[in-house]
Amino acid sequence: MKKKIILIVIIFILLFLDIYLFFNFIYTRYKNKSFLEKHDISLANDIQNSEFQIDKIIIYSSASGINKNTKFQRAYWQLDIFQYSDIAIYFKQPEILNESNSIRTLNISNIKCKVANEKYSPAVYYLDANNFGTDTLVEDYKIEDNIEYTVLNFDNQDNSIKYNTPVFFSDLSNPITLKFTNTLIKNHSIENTEKLIFDGSLLSKTSLSKKDLEASISFNIDITNFKNEKYTANISIQIPLENNTQSIFDGSILNIQNTNLKFLKQ
Repeated sequence: MKKKIILIVIIFILLFLDIYLFFNFIYTRYKNKSFLEKHDISLANDIQNSEFQIDKIIIYSSASGINKNTKFQRAYWQLDIFQYSDIAIYFKQPEILNESNSIRTLNISNIKCKVANEKYSPAVYYLDANNFGTDTLVEDYKIEDNIEYTVLNFDNQDNSIKYNTPVFFSDLSNPITLKFTNTLIKNHSIENTEKLIFDGSLLSKTSLSKKDLEASISFNIDITNFKNEKYTANISIQIPLENNTQSIFDGSILNIQNTNLKFLKQ
């Protein structure tokens, strides 16, 4: 009799634990679901009400080489070969400017590059818009982790302001321009029997394949409007290597991405 009572008590305890765990599981799931739904709704509202939006991104990809020979009479070119992508990021311009939709401060932060081989040397530079689509490299423009722009409160219609320093206009009339580079081969020898064209066709004179050139870049664009409201957007770009008509090995490619990426209010 005593054993039966103990057995019944044990069964009752186990049953009670099962019921408790079941309801606790249901409650926890409901609580988490409710939290996530509220969070998602809040996030969606912040994005929907965002004053700022990236309209499109234009990327020009090619390659070039830095000649290491000091005497051009030598039988071989000695080149450091690198790929590059010039990036122009355009904001959607508002029809009527006000304190909410014009920019007071702008900076780029948390820059990260991913390349196919750890032996490569990727880098990101501020790009003078006048040099877009060229292999011009200015070492002083190299960005280590972040860059702060000088924001001016006019549209520069008379071109009085040059783009040799990081400048952005508060009315969102000019693009953010950056240059991604990736040094692939150093001291590569090419026989000096023909005229070299310093573009993506240089890559065909190496053993590099398209897979070797795969790369991506990501960063945050952080802005503040004239109401001191802060917004941010994370930009992630897979470096384009081909389009519908040609590849980087043919010389260069131009890629236009319509993004409609809205900033998230902080």
